[in-house]
Amino acid sequence: MGFDLSGRNPSSEAGKYFCNNNAWWHPLAEYCCEVAPRITRTCKYWHSNDGDGLSAIACVALADRLQADIDSGRAARIEARNKAEIEARKARLPSEPCPI
Repeated sequence: MGFDLSGRNPSSEAGKYFCNNNAWWHPLAEYCCEVAPRITRTCKYWHSNDGDGLSAIACVALADRLQADIDSGRAARIEARNKAEIEARKARLPSEPCPI
């Protein structure tokens, strides 16, 4: 199961289609909303497949913002932070065999 995004009126090949599985979509959506709240607030349902979405102008603005985060190293720092949080949570879980 996953999230399939299709551009309504794509201006390039990149805008036609994007797919992500559930495990990767939700963190990506949360990241977008965290780093670009003004841009992302027009889309209300980031965590469902209900056809909600951004305008073409907002899509370009979000892509520019995400690229700026990648170029500046901010995305990598946030990725490292998230991985550290996941590892810390794992360390607190009891090590028990699964009966299934």
